Amino acid sequence: MRFFAAIVYCLMALSGCHERAGVTTVTRASTNGHDTLFSKTQSRAGVADFHCLVSSTGHCHYLVYRDNCQSGSCQRETLQRLDLRPGQSWQVKGLPQDFALCVAGNAPAEDCATSVAGQAPAKPADGRG
Repeated sequence: MRFFAAIVYCLMALSGCHERAGVTTVTRASTNGHDTLFSKTQSRAGVADFHCLVSSTGHCHYLVYRDNCQSGSCQRETLQRLDLRPGQSWQVKGLPQDFALCVAGNAPAEDCATSVAGQAPAKPADGRG
């Protein structure tokens, strides 16, 4: 049975059937060597998995947004707000490729990526957005 499965996997790999590449965003903040916020988000093909690993407040608050910019003016569109406890994960489907996020121990403000200290904005690491 293992031999058969190995052959199938090899044929799938040769034909190009494999998981699509994605983007992983890690947000980590610490004070005096102790993590106060640690979060990981993985996205691929419009699906994002949010993982709250550590938060000194007991919550990872996420603001998932998209900046719609036309002719020099940008309008922020909030796509999701999530509140996860450490150890929890949540999956969101149907996100646009250019989404961005902020994550913090307290609820991020709508303009989180532009101002508030202690709130970590995250853009995909591949240069999108």
